Amino acid sequence: MRICMLVTTNVTNDPRVSKEATALALAGHLVTVFGIYMSNVDSASETVNGVEVRRIDLWNRRIVRWLKSAKPRLTTQVGNQTSISLASKWKANIVHLLYDLNDVVDLLCAFSQMFFSAIRCRCDAYHCHDANTLLPGYLLHKITGKSLVYDSHEYWAGKNTSKPITGWLTRTIEHNTIKICSLVFTVNKTIADRLANDHTIRKPLVILNVPEVAQAMPPEQYQLEEPIKILYHGLYSKGRGIESVIQAMAMVQSSVVFGLRGYGDNENALRKLVDDLQVQEKVQFLEPVKMTELVNKAAEFHVGVIPFEKSSSFAESLPNKVFEYMASGLCILSNNLVELERLITSHHIGKIYYDENPKSIASAIDELCSDINFLQVLRGNAWTVFNEVYAWGKHKHVLLTAYERLGNANKGSFNV
Repeated sequence: MRICMLVTTNVTNDPRVSKEATALALAGHLVTVFGIYMSNVDSASETVNGVEVRRIDLWNRRIVRWLKSAKPRLTTQVGNQTSISLASKWKANIVHLLYDLNDVVDLLCAFSQMFFSAIRCRCDAYHCHDANTLLPGYLLHKITGKSLVYDSHEYWAGKNTSKPITGWLTRTIEHNTIKICSLVFTVNKTIADRLANDHTIRKPLVILNVPEVAQAMPPEQYQLEEPIKILYHGLYSKGRGIESVIQAMAMVQSSVVFGLRGYGDNENALRKLVDDLQVQEKVQFLEPVKMTELVNKAAEFHVGVIPFEKSSSFAESLPNKVFEYMASGLCILSNNLVELERLITSHHIGKIYYDENPKSIASAIDELCSDINFLQVLRGNAWTVFNEVYAWGKHKHVLLTAYERLGNANKGSFNV
């Protein structure tokens, strides 16, 4: 089949999109991915692992880049202005409204430019990654009559709750489009159940966010003279609970080091928090690494933390990083998000804390550090379970089988 994927990332740093596109290409499909030009290191087009990648330079993103280069003082971090706490309520509401409208403009720009770019690409199926690409996918499907595929990376009905216009728009698009999709994929059982109930559709197929990595070495034994090394890698953004872990570092009694490896709009606020709490010796900001190096670099640590807040859009998530940590042989430390708690407790690969405040996190860390032998058992379990159950090779067949059925259905020989 000729498959056209749509996504609002740069593709390169999106592991789910990259591995799905590569798996389909290696299976003999012709895959083109339309992504977004996000930085000067992104090229307009390239071929990666047999996948043609084309990046669209959105005009509103060009304006933002120009403002950042011309007037750095005008650029602020979304949701992190210290002035908001001092401003009046009406002023804060205006600020939030402007961010909401900015996201709407972003969505509409992506829709229009993706539509006009992708319509020139001959294909048999439009594979839309997330609800923010469903609108161009829907129109392409209606105009061309080709199949529409939806891949929901998160629970969009719970996303953008602080941005009513953006939230309403994406929820409406998802609800009115998902019913006509030939295939629907998502990332875990909880979201699959919710999508089926919310939209009265057949339960979506689950493709877990497991990484495509070569089998890593078993975790090395802990050396008594070194501190316990805790890792968070990923985006620095609101709702991920990173602040609580940093605050916990000021309360931890054990010898620990917390490493942060990533990037994002919240980085300056996190650095300021570290300085304010004077925990520079316990908290380290590490340089980002290529996606292909994440697992090997993570193996230098002992514990991987996922502190996503239950009140955020991550409440139903089962993120890439939990499987990346497992592949690296890290013990998992997380709060009791439904999918994470199920995974961690069923396989005995980490520790759950039930209160998101820093004191609870600090107690959980001290408890892990108090029994090094048990920590080693949890690390070994994580590594073993990943290689036996959660390696990408054991899960990509869901994607490939679904597309094989879709191809047969398009030929009239099989009904999906």
